[in-house]
Amino acid sequence: MTKFAVYKNKSAEDGAREFLRTLLSENLIDGLFAPAVTPWSLLPMPHLFTSADNTDRLTPLAPVAPFNAATQAAQVLAEASGKRVAVVLKPCEIRAFIELAKLNQCVIDDNVIIIGIECRGRLENKTYLESIKEDSSFTASFYKDEKLRDDITESCRGCTDFIPEKADIAILTMDWKDDTIWFAADSEKGKSVIEKANLESANPSEARNQEINDLKKKREETKKEQLKAVNEEVSSMEGFQKIIAECLNCQNCRNACPVCYCRECVFKTDVFDNKPDILLKRADKRSGIKLPQDTTMFHMTRMLHIAHACVGCGQCTSACPQSIPVADFFRASAEKMQNLYGYKPGRNIEEKIPMLSFGETDGK
Repeated sequence: MTKFAVYKNKSAEDGAREFLRTLLSENLIDGLFAPAVTPWSLLPMPHLFTSADNTDRLTPLAPVAPFNAATQAAQVLAEASGKRVAVVLKPCEIRAFIELAKLNQCVIDDNVIIIGIECRGRLENKTYLESIKEDSSFTASFYKDEKLRDDITESCRGCTDFIPEKADIAILTMDWKDDTIWFAADSEKGKSVIEKANLESANPSEARNQEINDLKKKREETKKEQLKAVNEEVSSMEGFQKIIAECLNCQNCRNACPVCYCRECVFKTDVFDNKPDILLKRADKRSGIKLPQDTTMFHMTRMLHIAHACVGCGQCTSACPQSIPVADFFRASAEKMQNLYGYKPGRNIEEKIPMLSFGETDGK
């Protein structure tokens, strides 16, 4: 049964910040991985705190993510340290974090406490910075004013997994109240932390459940429309080529992808290091070739490698200097593959990756 708790008589942002600070000051954890601003920028970046000092800079509810923080959380927890570490992540980051643990890129054990944020969507970095500079209380405004959420990314518009279901503790943002912040714990270690933090037990209003259902329905309709549009666009190789026609082969999308974890990418090896004579022969055969040569192969290979694990965070599109909607066709291919295998990335840490398991009925 879910345990709910609340901070009252504080702004929602201050309450969330105070809760995280308490975990450190009361020695309930040894380390806190969470977004915070720096003295030089208002853009929240992942930080690792080991004391309550400077935790006034924490911004866990900010509707922005410079990149999918699962990659940095995995670095902090690359091996078991025996330290109690809490990681504050958005739902798509949690799912990527769990997938990385399955791939032995990090350790999620009893010492790791996952704190999730109910996510209304993220803004692109530039949009967020412009907004926060105009309105210092922009985060609260974002949760209160639906019009401000019109600027969230396309991937977020179609995201139906905005509740952090696999978190030990969730910070609730639905049914937003300026002077109250709610928390929910489903796991035993999450419940234990909430009890030790001396939060007041209480149940949220029914309006919260209605708001979740309404948003989920809206997101499902948007997702359906998005997938239909992109599937029509990439129904032929010509359509796919038109989408990626301006690709610079910078591979920013690969670098931004939280589940593209290979230490050595095949596209950085001699396999795709075409020698001059090969290029000249290809050019002679076709009366000219476009360079770089391997943009199509790059994107198709990436789709094959990570479609089962794509969490739909949309960071690949955000990282593209040409504004190519990379996330659109990755989400479309991921939807098909994940449905084919009945697999949902980040759903369960015990659930085996399809390509790494073989059942009695597989292949029939």
